[in-house]
Amino acid sequence: MRFFAIYACHSKLCIDFCDSRVSKCESGQEDIPKASETEQVLCSLDDTYLIKTELAIATDGSARIFANAIEREDKKYNNLVKKINSVMHPMKRPFKVVRYIDDNQRVYKSIPIKLPKHWRHDLNYSVRTKGSQMNLDALPADDKGNYCAILLFKANDLLAVENCDSNQLRDRIDEYMPQFSRLIDEPTMEKIALKPPSRLPSFRYVTPRLNQGKGTVLLGDCAHTVKPYFGLGANSALEDVSVSDDISFIIKLLVCDLAEL
Repeated sequence: MRFFAIYACHSKLCIDFCDSRVSKCESGQEDIPKASETEQVLCSLDDTYLIKTELAIATDGSARIFANAIEREDKKYNNLVKKINSVMHPMKRPFKVVRYIDDNQRVYKSIPIKLPKHWRHDLNYSVRTKGSQMNLDALPADDKGNYCAILLFKANDLLAVENCDSNQLRDRIDEYMPQFSRLIDEPTMEKIALKPPSRLPSFRYVTPRLNQGKGTVLLGDCAHTVKPYFGLGANSALEDVSVSDDISFIIKLLVCDLAEL
């Protein structure tokens, strides 16, 4: 069984808590609705229930269900303060998810590559073509020369589709990146041509803070868009956890030092 949040709330005035609606799903279930990046549309699943927690760590990536919920709650808070003209609860700088229109959309396909023995296996490799017609990024998957490469296309490229012509794809890679083309055998090239492309998420970031009161904190790519491949989002979230733990340890030391004064 697995659990995942499909909605998150709020800090109301001075009360910090988070309500999350979760669904219990079979681990083998594949057709789980995904949250839209449009804030008005959220997942809708049957048999959900509400849980309340004093701490919610949001690592829901580009879906930003938590971030969108915090943005809505801040709007409600400031609208309420305006109405009651409260001195006890002054207006705060609103939390926002800054959204950018993607006017140069890219899509990508992943490629497994095996580097020759005489190539270095501890480097990242990259190819940039004139006009960015097609780019390639490759990172090591192990220390034996196995690499995960990402082939980036413009969204309107005729080869950036499912089941494109493998011969045309081969010709294009031969033209722009021959040093890598010879590392891709025909069966692999055919698989690349068959697979559908994946889309890059629209660029977004949150401001001016990464928390909602004491009960909710945003980590990784739910706070700032990163490339969706190579595990950058998950790894940045883990790095945030590590840094937060270090900061917490330093604060505890400072508190202990102050108590001894």
